Amino acid sequence: MQHDRARDQLEKGRAHAEGGRLRRAIAALGKGIDALDGEDPSDGRSASILGPLSDALFDAAQRAGKPSAWTERLPALFANGLHEGRAAGALVRELAVEQKRTDDEALDVYITFLARGGAIEETVRVPLYRALSFALHVRLTTPIEEARARESRLRKLHAARPKLTFPRLYLGRLCYLERDYKSARALLAGVSGRLASNPKVLNVRARSAEKLDKAEEALELYRKSLESDHHQPHAHFRIGRLLVERYRRATGGASLLNPTETKR
Repeated sequence: MQHDRARDQLEKGRAHAEGGRLRRAIAALGKGIDALDGEDPSDGRSASILGPLSDALFDAAQRAGKPSAWTERLPALFANGLHEGRAAGALVRELAVEQKRTDDEALDVYITFLARGGAIEETVRVPLYRALSFALHVRLTTPIEEARARESRLRKLHAARPKLTFPRLYLGRLCYLERDYKSARALLAGVSGRLASNPKVLNVRARSAEKLDKAEEALELYRKSLESDHHQPHAHFRIGRLLVERYRRATGGASLLNPTETKR
């Protein structure tokens, strides 16, 4: 019923626009968008109507010299399932570039758009990724509940843009905080660019390797970390501890990490 009403308004809007009655066209097309409020956004029928409604409204608004008639409808278009194309891209630009929003609603718009394969203009890319990186940041000092609250969005973003570095980094830190060292090790090993040689990243990778009893890997990572910054007492200590442990195991002596154990 609602879809039929939306289609009727679309046809009326197009007819008004063809006849030069642009204000009536804008009103009819707006009613068509309103008709879909409350419909399931995942229903393909809604998206199939919203696209033509959006395009027709954009053209009518431009011809009438009232671009706001279209931009004001962007949130409703997106909420009703139009997550791709010109309207969705325009909404992302408005929220990320013009309004610089990082609230939950805006974050969901950004991530949904990216998950649908939305193309990002160069002028939007930097502020968009900056907003996402700021809002979803996970440090080793982040309270665990705060970090967990960001996990769902981080995983969706990582799935949508697997080559993007910061979601992988933040998820790796979160896994480390949750003592899921296997996942932390795998995620952080894929960090690329300048961060790949960052001592803080290398040290977390090394500690994860230690926890998984991968001493040689941990040693290599600590050494790489010290190549970037030699003044890290804790890294020197960890290397020394690992080397002593390696020696004791090789000679059958008591373990430094577990002094009550001896090699048999």
